[in-house]
Amino acid sequence: MLRGIERGSRAGLPPELDDGTWLKRWLEGDVARAIQAGQRYTNDVPFKVAHLPDYSDGVIDPAEVHFRGPLVCWFAPYGGSHLDQFASIIVDNGLGHTIGMSPGGYSNTWEWEETLVFPQSKEPVVEFMWSIGHTIRPNGEILEGNPAQVADYVPVTRDNYLTYYEELLARTFRHLGIR
Repeated sequence: MLRGIERGSRAGLPPELDDGTWLKRWLEGDVARAIQAGQRYTNDVPFKVAHLPDYSDGVIDPAEVHFRGPLVCWFAPYGGSHLDQFASIIVDNGLGHTIGMSPGGYSNTWEWEETLVFPQSKEPVVEFMWSIGHTIRPNGEILEGNPAQVADYVPVTRDNYLTYYEELLARTFRHLGIR
């Protein structure tokens, strides 16, 4: 069943995280071993902000090189789950100052709607939503519908849409003490 899935990189280039390579390796490696061992559940799928190696114990070790300066992040509600996860890491851990609008609060692992129909008539019986897994924020809360709030709320309005980014930059400079 799993042998037909191709893996590897394109023309010898390293695979990208979002090209499906990580998921294929997870399926062919961790999931296949769990099925062969008769386990009821497999380990978590490699997901979003951090992809841990197969041999990981689930802990992300700190990088050898660390950013040591002040951090200001601009956020908006249009980014999707990667942005929401990054924003919650910054806000919940107090890692930097945030300006703009809160992200959209997206981040169920997989979510889709399905309609069950009668086999003969194809008339709908019931519609429901599958929701497989939640992303947990660093503060322990579910991220879906619960975005990290920015410290300096600046909405886009009809009065500032032409100067919005100038306003964010001015507030960034003020926060950093730059004139």
